Amino acid sequence: SNARYRQVHADCYSERYRDYQLCCLHDSKQEDMEAFAMRVCVVSTPIFKLSNSGGLTGYGGLEQIAWLVARGLAEKGHETFLVAPDGSECPGVTVIPCGPERQVDEKMAFQRYWQALLQMDCIVSMDWQKWAYTLKQEGVLKAPVLGVCHAPINSMYQYLPPGVDKPCFVC
Repeated sequence: SNARYRQVHADCYSERYRDYQLCCLHDSKQEDMEAFAMRVCVVSTPIFKLSNSGGLTGYGGLEQIAWLVARGLAEKGHETFLVAPDGSECPGVTVIPCGPERQVDEKMAFQRYWQALLQMDCIVSMDWQKWAYTLKQEGVLKAPVLGVCHAPINSMYQYLPPGVDKPCFVC
């Protein structure tokens, strides 16, 4: 039941997010959904610059998926941010630049955007190394992190991220 789900996962979600979930479950109207808009950050990789012409041309990797998710969340009324290489664009989304494409690794990129994550209600981590979990480990990030794995989970993680008791992964 919904009550049991909320009880079990209460420590993972903010009150605002739970209210948004309930609103979604009851098939609410768009104007009702806007009252529950969240600040969501989608984290891509520092590899490919994304553009308003549809993300990446001729490529359908995780950067393309990050662009589509960010655009879709913005269209649903959420205040959406996308961490992507300098010069990236996404309609209705605030881009947080993480450095020149193909010139910084994920750790260097994280050093450029980590403070922005502290202001979010939810983080969708599509990067390979899932640096947002380090903020959870340090106890400074209260927002839930959805780690999206674009490969078999056993090829990305042998152990849970340290200090994260209940990670949320989509594989």
